[in-house]
Amino acid sequence: MSQKEDKDHLLAEYFRTALHYYIAARYAMIARLLPTPGNLVHHAIEFLLKGALIETLDEAGRRDFHHYLQKLWQLYKRERNNPALDKFDQTISDIHKFERIRYPEEMIRLGMLAEIGPVRNTFPQPSGAKQPPGARYQLAFDEVDELVKLIFQIESISPQFYTQALDENAKTYLNYQNKFPL
Repeated sequence: MSQKEDKDHLLAEYFRTALHYYIAARYAMIARLLPTPGNLVHHAIEFLLKGALIETLDEAGRRDFHHYLQKLWQLYKRERNNPALDKFDQTISDIHKFERIRYPEEMIRLGMLAEIGPVRNTFPQPSGAKQPPGARYQLAFDEVDELVKLIFQIESISPQFYTQALDENAKTYLNYQNKFPL
């Protein structure tokens, strides 16, 4: 198998796995399994970006990013030079913040206010709240949904290639309250 075929296969696996994380995150959001949706979305976006950058990053390069989504995002934006991506800087920042609570120690140490739902919570943090600013985690799935769709479009990848194999339950959670269905 040629190197190009390996990269094509690897890209397909990154996108397939990313889609699975994304669907699991959407289910966890609907079921209010907080803060799990944030962690799963982090994995989904990380895999989409690493898959999209297969031609730019070899395996060592992908691993060098670890789980640092913001640096990966900056590279992706530079490589694609697409102004439509700029509107998702805050979304990426919000998603990346969930990496801090991948393990429960940080939640216990700082406390946590998780605001995860279909739209961004525009309400300010309650005055008098005892939580430090770093303990507030927000995730707006309408932004995530739009970003996922945009990455598929920019990469000229047909979502149907991946979604056709999904069972009805997965399709239900993929599309439930999704303004930007794949």
